[in-house]
Amino acid sequence: MYEERVESSATLLDLDDEFRENNLLMIERFFTLFDRIVRWYNDFIRYLDDVDDGVYIQHTLEAGPARCCLPRHPHAFWSVFS
Repeated sequence: MYEERVESSATLLDLDDEFRENNLLMIERFFTLFDRIVRWYNDFIRYLDDVDDGVYIQHTLEAGPARCCLPRHPHAFWSVFS
């Protein structure tokens, strides 16, 4: 729906191109940042699961509030901060 409106208007096409030229680098940087945060979070959860499973025998986790409060799904990660 949005694309159809933009493509049907020369003014909106010009504004869309201008916005892309002015902001694409910043948008890409934010996307990269959030992508890396989600990847780090997934790796961290995997590490905690591995420790729980005894993969790293020199490390142990004690059940505590920090462990029980971490959501398993990365999209749920942001709900911790709201």
